[in-house]
Amino acid sequence: MFRRIAWTLAAVGAVWLGARITLPGVNHEELKHLVNMAPGRHSFTTGALQQLSVFALGITPLLNGFLLVELAALIVPRWRRLRHGGPSGRRVLGQFAALAAIVLATIQAYFVVRYLESMAYTGAEVYSGHRWLTIATLVAGTMIIAALVAVIGTRGLGNGYGVLLLLGTVQGVQWQDITLTPLGIAIALAAAAFVIIAAAFVLDARWRIPLPACGFVPLTDARALGALFVTLSMFGIWWTKFPTIAARVQGLGFGVLAVIAFAFLWSYAFARPRLSRGTWGEWRTAALVSVLALVLIDAVPAYAQRYVPEARSLLDPWALVLATAIALDLIEEARARRRELVPVWPLHAPLAIHDVREKLTAAGIVHHLQSRRLRTLVWFFGPWAPIMVLVPPERAPDAERILRELFE
Repeated sequence: MFRRIAWTLAAVGAVWLGARITLPGVNHEELKHLVNMAPGRHSFTTGALQQLSVFALGITPLLNGFLLVELAALIVPRWRRLRHGGPSGRRVLGQFAALAAIVLATIQAYFVVRYLESMAYTGAEVYSGHRWLTIATLVAGTMIIAALVAVIGTRGLGNGYGVLLLLGTVQGVQWQDITLTPLGIAIALAAAAFVIIAAAFVLDARWRIPLPACGFVPLTDARALGALFVTLSMFGIWWTKFPTIAARVQGLGFGVLAVIAFAFLWSYAFARPRLSRGTWGEWRTAALVSVLALVLIDAVPAYAQRYVPEARSLLDPWALVLATAIALDLIEEARARRRELVPVWPLHAPLAIHDVREKLTAAGIVHHLQSRRLRTLVWFFGPWAPIMVLVPPERAPDAERILRELFE
């Protein structure tokens, strides 16, 4: 166990270190000067440097590559069987996802370099490197991150992407605003209350329909819809045509209504009875519980931020719930790995969790479902986070046979 923790910490440390190595050809001192001169900036922070580091692209091209391949496999009938085709099918999709990530990283790196080159027109001598060398460095940085993700997944603890998302969440908090003053105590209490809600939300109810039945997508959708309305209002479109509704958009009420609507929509898309093999009563219960939880998760930090605006970065709903789910998954896996476990099957259907548990338990096989809370939060949109079925080495052949019969 300690060896796995050491491998995880080593990989996280490598990512943290790489995020502080400036790209070749970038003038570190000139960059520092620009950051200090930026509006609202009073001091140089290492966070600004991360945007122009060798790991500047992060894991985004990798996640988008997985999602594009998943969508393609869903659309193309010949590829559809690979989505639930066990380790061999997923291996093929993983190879295509890697190729897609390289293409996406190259495109993104090209525009980053062009942006750096454009700074010369304003008189800032920030970049003087070779365009394609810098692009290759950025793409290589993303591939190195992919290798570190694999190290965490095979030698470390938890899902590699989940661990790095947790790292990014922790780094994104403005810790300097949280002090031992009364304000700091208020922030800590608000954060603790919200974490309790989030923890209760992601705890496994052991239903046939895992919670949340809609995932966490409704909150991001509601936020995107609000941003769309704000953008329209900037062009005078929304305000002139729908002034009454536009006024409501600015309030918390619209956000709650949007979350409720999207929650029912995605609950139906992900977990309707035809997919879950449950009853409409079970679906309604799961959907209502999910809606209630999401409304609380959306409303609690919104009100808390009004009274303690310094806690905005700490009380971001997506970041807190995601971090809580990943942390609980890691804690549960650390307990399960007190005995030796090996992976036997990548499970990509949260609705199948109940059947997998039932079959393995009936066969007397001790098992652990890695990252099940994380995958349930993202559902279809998280092919990068499989629910890996782990069993003792001596029972691996039996478990693989049972799961192959179940899914094939």
